[in-house]
Amino acid sequence: MSSAAILCCIVGSMSIFFAHVGSIDTAAVGMNYVPNQDPFGSNVRQATFSISEGYIFKDAVPLGLNTWVWDTAANWRASGQVFEGSSDIKAIFNKSWAGFGLGGFTIDSGAERTLSLAVRPDENVGDLYIELYNKKGNSMGRQSLGWYVPSGALVANQWQTISIPVQNLLGSSTSATITALAISTTNPGTVYVDSIQFNNRSSAHDPWFYHVPETPEVPVYVPPPFNPFATSTALKLPYSLSFSPNFNDDWFSPRGFFKQDYDSFYLGPAKGDNDALAYVRGGKMWGDYQVSAKVAWGSASVFALVARMQDEGNYASCSYSSSGDTIQMYVVKDGVSTMVTQSDKLHYADYSGGAVQTGASVQGKTLTCSLDGQQILSQNIADMASQGTAGMEAWDQDGSRTAHQIETFKVIPLVGE
Repeated sequence: MSSAAILCCIVGSMSIFFAHVGSIDTAAVGMNYVPNQDPFGSNVRQATFSISEGYIFKDAVPLGLNTWVWDTAANWRASGQVFEGSSDIKAIFNKSWAGFGLGGFTIDSGAERTLSLAVRPDENVGDLYIELYNKKGNSMGRQSLGWYVPSGALVANQWQTISIPVQNLLGSSTSATITALAISTTNPGTVYVDSIQFNNRSSAHDPWFYHVPETPEVPVYVPPPFNPFATSTALKLPYSLSFSPNFNDDWFSPRGFFKQDYDSFYLGPAKGDNDALAYVRGGKMWGDYQVSAKVAWGSASVFALVARMQDEGNYASCSYSSSGDTIQMYVVKDGVSTMVTQSDKLHYADYSGGAVQTGASVQGKTLTCSLDGQQILSQNIADMASQGTAGMEAWDQDGSRTAHQIETFKVIPLVGE
């Protein structure tokens, strides 16, 4: 019955999407869509995977979260030394101040008062340090894990459970939205980490303060903000999204509802938000290519294909508006979005019903937007990057709208690639 209901919703929304609505005002695509400002363009990219009284890690990285490392080899489902459940994180630190991180969630520091985790360092690891990041991606300060062990120092080759008042991790802030955490070390070695959890139970402990040694052996190192491209494996073209309900590290979604299933990919605004973004991490060096996605339209009013993305503030896109039955081409440069051109009213009755085949190709400085195999827009963009990855966006003024269902996503090289 639930499957039938979902099918009815999809069919209903598609019928609206394909309906003929007469000519449109070229100054607007729809009542809720401002043509000269890309709704996806934003200097602040906030995570939207909310966690309440929950685990950031237990047996596996939750779907929707992201991971990163620096000077570290990490196994996110290791089984050598398990604290509880079936697996843990195994991190092999290759240098002093190497580390790893988990992000893509939002936690209210006023509601979640304690962070707890279990660690098992080997005899080579010195102290371990943990830090939280705010919604701007900035570290709020570092705390020693050894400081919170009853003995005042970590014990090698033993599991230790550690509880830290969240307030101790906020630095000078009295409250903050937490979007990521990172663990680093003073010395190369191996550590197992398990059962990372935020909870609302009160706890108290004096905070740790860093004291500069009289003759420091190494400079104090602060890891940079998370870069989704920095630790990704370069992917070669052609690329085709393989659907799976398990976490897919090829993709990064900084915001919005993002879900992968056995045969589909869902993208749409999360409740209370307006937009969503997901892109391929390993495609930053792609040159000339064609990206296509077969989309069964949800009730969100806009779907877009991203092309030549260098980072979240620099890319081009083909945006498909169901409310205006129009395609718009955008360029986002240094976080500022500009509409390059838009199509006339499209007559969707000319195309086959059901899911639509959206397409965007980049060749040199030319971006082309297509629908169901027919080219609709083509424009030379002088300042478009020569390389970049591909992805998808969704937008709607009402954040409770249902997500788009992506049935296929493919990127193929053009001649000469």
